[in-house]
Amino acid sequence: MKERTVHQIGWAASIMSVIMYISYLDQIIHNIHGNKGSIILPIVTTINCTAWVLYASLKHQKD
Repeated sequence: MKERTVHQIGWAASIMSVIMYISYLDQIIHNIHGNKGSIILPIVTTINCTAWVLYASLKHQKD
């Protein structure tokens, strides 16, 4: 795979990391109101972890 594509996957995973931590706010709001957690956090976390695994496995030069 092209190095540029792997670089873009890395950037997308970085952005998803920020979104994952922002989605904790939704979880906190639900907990404060006494509701169960929403489905947003597990979905975003799964996508984020998958992106990082994909990035690490496709990168030619390992860190």
